[in-house]
Amino acid sequence: MATLIIRLNENTVGTQPALNFNDSSTVTFQVSNNPVTQAVDVKADSLVLPGGQVNTVIGGTNISVNSVDPANPIVNFTGTLGGQVNAVFGTLNQIVINNTDPVNPIVSLAAAVIASLILANSSLQRGNTILDGMFGLIQVVANTTYTLMVRAAYAGAITAVGIRMGAGTCTVQIRIGGTPLGGSSNNATTTYSERVHATNNVFVVNDIITMVITASAASPSNLDFVLKTVRIL
Repeated sequence: MATLIIRLNENTVGTQPALNFNDSSTVTFQVSNNPVTQAVDVKADSLVLPGGQVNTVIGGTNISVNSVDPANPIVNFTGTLGGQVNAVFGTLNQIVINNTDPVNPIVSLAAAVIASLILANSSLQRGNTILDGMFGLIQVVANTTYTLMVRAAYAGAITAVGIRMGAGTCTVQIRIGGTPLGGSSNNATTTYSERVHATNNVFVVNDIITMVITASAASPSNLDFVLKTVRIL
């Protein structure tokens, strides 16, 4: 938009004043050093002047004057007042300008920017999950409670527990904050076995994860275990 400044000398009211434009968004009428300001959209609006006949306007082929009512002349803004866009400041190699149609330039992201956005969208995001796990070895097995994680460093879920004894047998139960995983406990022997857990298996940051050993027999030793988890990013 532009500023339309109309100066009507009190000695020439009713004659032909000159109209000048600069880059702004208001119109100022000035009669005998008494300015009156009015907002106007020079792309689409018509401007009703407060007095004095206007026959022509200096500076613009997109402007016409209707002086049918000399006391209230109307200045009409027609056509397009836009120009060709050649560049966008601060976006070197990021935004592309298509000036094939100068009146309707097309502004779009550069191919490299689009490619990086696609890559970012396909990468891991907060809230996604990844497969993870905890594992260890208990050499001296007794009927007691072992702390596997004193404070969970991340949130997730235990989806399965795998165990194998070097010798002997026992029953293994994994607990989150004192609550056993849903489903049956694991019966540990010298043959590897794995049990899936789908309930009571979610833990949050700072939860305590423990292993409770019961029913140990036949000089149990070297209990290998793995807790398969899903980690929430």
